[in-house]
Amino acid sequence: MTTSCCPLPLAAFAQRAAALTDHYPVDPKELIVPIADPLAIHPFERQAILSLITRYQFAFYTTDAPLPPKEIVRAVGAAFGLYSLDDNLLSDDDGITPIAVHHEGERARYIPYSEKPIQWHTDGYYNAPDRTVRGLILHCVRPAVEGGENRLLDPRLALYTLYRQDPRLAQALFADHAMTIPPGRDPDGNPRGESRGPVFRWEIDSTGQHQLVMRYTARSRNIIWADNPAIQAAQAALRAFLDDPANPFVVRARLLPGMGLICNNVLHTRDPFRDSDDPAQKRLLLRARYLERVVTP
Repeated sequence: MTTSCCPLPLAAFAQRAAALTDHYPVDPKELIVPIADPLAIHPFERQAILSLITRYQFAFYTTDAPLPPKEIVRAVGAAFGLYSLDDNLLSDDDGITPIAVHHEGERARYIPYSEKPIQWHTDGYYNAPDRTVRGLILHCVRPAVEGGENRLLDPRLALYTLYRQDPRLAQALFADHAMTIPPGRDPDGNPRGESRGPVFRWEIDSTGQHQLVMRYTARSRNIIWADNPAIQAAQAALRAFLDDPANPFVVRARLLPGMGLICNNVLHTRDPFRDSDDPAQKRLLLRARYLERVVTP
């Protein structure tokens, strides 16, 4: 269970977060844990993934188990306490969303179902607070012929970097009115009302620990940042940090068949890609969004 809470003082957070920087730079290969049987994950495999999520907020797994891909996703999620799927209009009946290119139909209207790049964001940034996406699994069935790489970044390091630049930048993005998404349809086709809230907020997890939740998109279309000098300066500083090509905290990885990302809804992007001309070989990822987070020791 996760609940809202009194904020963790930013100075105390920064003192703890400083240790996170010791883990970087990191080779993405060091973040991959092979799983022999997703239906019976070995304690050693589980602990290795939990350790990585503690340090980075995300980990990769690989498996060549002869199981249907959706069964792998469900089993991995359950092994880490992820059950409550945030389904959407374009997900399947089981709440898992197949991500593939569509040139016709409802999906063709939305960027995730195209070959276009996707900018920095956290999943479900347009959701109401009672549908906060805290956990995420992306499982690769087939990669693109070329491209489609992801960049990932721990939100704690985004907040820590802003704090080091100026504590007022970090504090500004906790404002309840910092970012507004006007009424319309979200990138999964769901009709929604206005969504207004902070970029950063604190929650208490089931172990009683403060956890940072981030709600963000680098999109400029249909996004309204508060007309406030402090918030405007903070969002500009955050964007500059994310787009810095020398950012040491960004991890780049390309998912391959049988490989998946499990994370606490970290910041991520997707590069443009070239899909196969063969319908049977077209890029296919499965996305599962959860209301729970992976609880780490």
